[in-house]
Amino acid sequence: MRVVVVVCLLSGCGFSPTGAQGAPGDGPAADAPPDAPPPPVQCGDLTCDPHATCVTSSADATCACAPGYSGDGFTCTDIDECANHTAGCLAACQNTSGSAVCYAPPSCADLAAHGVTVNNSSHTLYLDGDPTKPYTIYCAGAGANAKEYLSLTGTNQAMYAAGGNSPGAMDVKTMFSKIRFVADQHKVDISDLAFTSSTGSVNHSNNGTLVTAMPYAVAMDCKSFNSDSATALIDLTGTHFALTGAAAFAEGGNHAGSSTTLSNQNQQATLTGGGYCGWNAPAGAPFDPFTVDATDGVLLTLVYH
Repeated sequence: MRVVVVVCLLSGCGFSPTGAQGAPGDGPAADAPPDAPPPPVQCGDLTCDPHATCVTSSADATCACAPGYSGDGFTCTDIDECANHTAGCLAACQNTSGSAVCYAPPSCADLAAHGVTVNNSSHTLYLDGDPTKPYTIYCAGAGANAKEYLSLTGTNQAMYAAGGNSPGAMDVKTMFSKIRFVADQHKVDISDLAFTSSTGSVNHSNNGTLVTAMPYAVAMDCKSFNSDSATALIDLTGTHFALTGAAAFAEGGNHAGSSTTLSNQNQQATLTGGGYCGWNAPAGAPFDPFTVDATDGVLLTLVYH
């Protein structure tokens, strides 16, 4: 039997059913439906990696790594396109943040500018920046100040033969293990003796000038008219370069004698020279070529082999 108690106050009458569960006004209609979906995730709710963007769709927002990066969007790692060979470079490749740069370095300084450590080490350069003309170079020094040298594997000798009017106990012989290559001119600086060893000494023309080392590709003596007793040897077989031909050399001095013999596709040469005093040297060498320096020593043109 259900009992309804009616209470009348001055403000009116109301009723409260007894025997029902819960407080007045409680019931399913007052709560959210128990199976309602959570609100969608917004971009403002996410912390994406600096190299990612927030992507929105009909569903939740999410983070996606930018091109050139890999990861889940919350952590993105740079992809090294140079290491995985996806940059498509014909020559050298420099990895950058999110991308890569293709280049063909013509000098050690350019390598350094692209982040390569050049410090008394061997590298690949490209003649005139041409990707089809690679060659091995030794970068002497560091960074932008590094100089280019071709490493030599054969016998490379310059000589001033003692005797006659240039007395000495032993012929001057200078042996070259590397030669300075001025890449933008395609020429050798014959005066550079950074990678040489020398023996012997002569008193040039018996005038008190002591000669103890000789420039590259120079054969000289001061023995007699038309003498050519000095021998210079050139061997470029360990490089990508060759000589332009016999015309690259010229005799000079007083009553000079000389010979020039090229072989092995102009990668090797034997020079003889002498006189009273005379020599055989790269064309354009100054008088008494043992005095050549960096201002007038960039003389011997090479061609890509």
